[in-house]
Amino acid sequence: MMRLRHAGMVLLLTLIAIGGWWLLKPAIPAFEELACADIVRGCGNAGIFVQADQAPRVMQPFELRIKVGEAQAVLAKFDMRDMQMGLNQYRFVRQQDGDWLAKVTLPVCMSGQSDWLMNLELDTASGKRFYQLGFTANP
Repeated sequence: MMRLRHAGMVLLLTLIAIGGWWLLKPAIPAFEELACADIVRGCGNAGIFVQADQAPRVMQPFELRIKVGEAQAVLAKFDMRDMQMGLNQYRFVRQQDGDWLAKVTLPVCMSGQSDWLMNLELDTASGKRFYQLGFTANP
């Protein structure tokens, strides 16, 4: 009888913990999609502009430059379309001209895919802003 009560209490506490996590888990942010035909020429909208110094290639570093009106911090995470690629996250550094710069190296995808998604997170005075930009990297 004591074991049954103990097991019931453990189950109840586990359900409460899962329910609390579910209620408090961070919401998935809504990303504003940025159209991008050529990341070397640059992509963006009136509020943000993203440009690579060269055509992205896997396992070869390239620079990304971001021009944005207001930001205290800029972070980018890279994944393949429909496939997470581990922790590929970069913090951009503000330059003297106000642009944000990061040197990025994309990992090799074992499936041979080359379609990437860059998820940008900007900390601004008015809160966080999220953008998503799709681009192709050469193998």
